[in-house]
Amino acid sequence: MGKERAIEIRIPNNLTFEKQILSEIFIRIGYPFAFVQSFTSIHAAKIAYAVNDDVADIFIKKMDDDWKNISFPSTTKIENTWLVYLPGKKPTTLIKKKTLDFDIVGMGYFFLSGKAMELEKKNLHIFIELCKYPLFDIACDSLKKIIITSTDYARLYSNTPSLWPNNAKLAVVISHDIDHIVMGGISKVRYIFSNNRNNFQNIKKKIVKIMMELYNYGPKNSYAKIDRCIEIEKCADIRSTFFVYAGEPAFPFNPLYLLDDIILWKNKRVHLFKVLYGIEKEGWEIGLHGSICASQEENYLQDEYNNIVRRLPNINLMSIRHHRLSFDYEKTWDLHKKRGFLIDSTIGCNRINGFAAGTAFPFTVLDNDNNTDKLLEVPVIVQDIVVNRYIRKHYNSCVPLIKDICEVINNSGGGVLTQIWHIERMSGRSGNKMLTCFKDVLSYLAGLHVWFATLSQVREAWLEKKKELIISNE
Repeated sequence: MGKERAIEIRIPNNLTFEKQILSEIFIRIGYPFAFVQSFTSIHAAKIAYAVNDDVADIFIKKMDDDWKNISFPSTTKIENTWLVYLPGKKPTTLIKKKTLDFDIVGMGYFFLSGKAMELEKKNLHIFIELCKYPLFDIACDSLKKIIITSTDYARLYSNTPSLWPNNAKLAVVISHDIDHIVMGGISKVRYIFSNNRNNFQNIKKKIVKIMMELYNYGPKNSYAKIDRCIEIEKCADIRSTFFVYAGEPAFPFNPLYLLDDIILWKNKRVHLFKVLYGIEKEGWEIGLHGSICASQEENYLQDEYNNIVRRLPNINLMSIRHHRLSFDYEKTWDLHKKRGFLIDSTIGCNRINGFAAGTAFPFTVLDNDNNTDKLLEVPVIVQDIVVNRYIRKHYNSCVPLIKDICEVINNSGGGVLTQIWHIERMSGRSGNKMLTCFKDVLSYLAGLHVWFATLSQVREAWLEKKKELIISNE
């Protein structure tokens, strides 16, 4: 490929798992690259991974196996770069004698394998601290600077376009999780009685909860304003993804509605599934809002998948996000791949806006079979739950919060600002405030040079960029 082969990465043939992580690293760096068994081009910047080669410009040490068993990593800041490292193996500099002093591939494994999500249950304080910055992206951006300063810059193909269409550095995904519909209260009562016949106190508590919801959201359905949300996005020429639940409302913590329940849509009583059909035809996307149980057990996921396909048989169902961002790094992605989903957007933090996956970019879920395009993870960065806490303290606007997050992402190399806006939070007594916040955020982002996209469009653009950057040796 001549000068277009900007970077050659020499790696042993048997390290296919590490090769996937290195691909994610160098896609973020943004120069075309090729994996080679030996260096071939005099024009290429040369990176050696887990091998010694005197010709290499930079050496990257083999990933430490201790990352696979790590429970609580440590962090340090070196030359304005935040790094995650194994306890007792603290790096002292970024690069020493042409060798990276930090384990960037180990960091990549920790975040991209979903293992970091374990910390939410084991040590919430450490997890929240890790979420504040896209630490993996920061490390990749530091490696990019090292490559530029440690190699002949003329060898780098510097005209590489942005990762996103229209030369945008930041992509924006708007999504809505459908958690509650109050006019489905009849369905709630039905399921409460059918599953608690011998427990009057339990029935009483749940009925009271429903009455409180009806009071808080008003006599009309909590999704009475879904049409207003659609109109806001339509006026801004934006399309979003709606995640809809399709399981049984009876189980604990599940959304309590059915696809057949009636909602108010443009002042008419319409079945929810018909509303979803209508907006999907106009360019909005529908994804499955999987239950907590479905994130860990195949039979629940299969039932919910069958239900949504049976009620909405002609939609293009590509994406899934689990209720309450429920995730098990050992099970959830494997279930999604087995069921045939192409996009997951479950990784995120319910407590703060931030970077639970260590990255603002999408990434291909690591696969022992080396099937690298099987499932794409698009992490959640912003949730209206956190935004709502912010506007309680700062009544005037939530835009400064979004502005700060955009600056963090742009300073770390770019990415995707994936947002969750629950429709029910735009209804009821405080709904107008949240609707105003939603419009303000869209207006602010529209004033930036960003690319608004649906999840499927992000996947398409990401896979296209991978094809463009990864140079085949065949």
